[in-house]
Amino acid sequence: MKEPSPLGAGADHWNTVHEARPPEMLTWYQPNPQNSLDLIGLAGLSASQRIVDVGGGSSLLCDRLIEIGYRDVTVIDVSAAAIAHVRSRIGPVPGPPTLVEGDIGGYRSERNFDLWHDRAVFHFLTEARERAAYVASLRRAVKQGGYVIIAGFGERGPTRCSVARNDSCSRDGVACSSRSSTIWSARRTGWTCHTNGGSDANREARE
Repeated sequence: MKEPSPLGAGADHWNTVHEARPPEMLTWYQPNPQNSLDLIGLAGLSASQRIVDVGGGSSLLCDRLIEIGYRDVTVIDVSAAAIAHVRSRIGPVPGPPTLVEGDIGGYRSERNFDLWHDRAVFHFLTEARERAAYVASLRRAVKQGGYVIIAGFGERGPTRCSVARNDSCSRDGVACSSRSSTIWSARRTGWTCHTNGGSDANREARE
């Protein structure tokens, strides 16, 4: 069977980014990913329900989820360097996260997830085929009645991040990419302002 084409800029690009700087020097770094934690909290999941952070990179989100008691957290990222940062940082902890190096377009899990969180992938998918592959993976991975959180640069945000092209992310754009209104129902949308390491403010849309 032919391997699916990688989504976005690919592993070589993101390995170079994560090898060039420590996580806290990356423009999207958050010492406390409170917006994501708040949105995940709204889902009302039990500690044993499954959460996946798609394109989680070296984010501290998985650390914080484990600290507050979630026991089944998975991080998927195309960059081996990013995954290595997380592995070395977390060390031996009760209920450690499952760390997966791989492209989300070809990812398969034996068990479905209760919640899908993405602050890093969707807005880098600028081609229709990439977004279609992303949605197909999402459909396979998330349980019926599960939750999907997608964040991306807003319509007034930058068009590039770490040299890679990105597209704006809006409620209408996410819905259009699904090709069907039955994939999800938007419960909450909003904006948050993230100031990167260069003191530039990036607006993020959250679905």
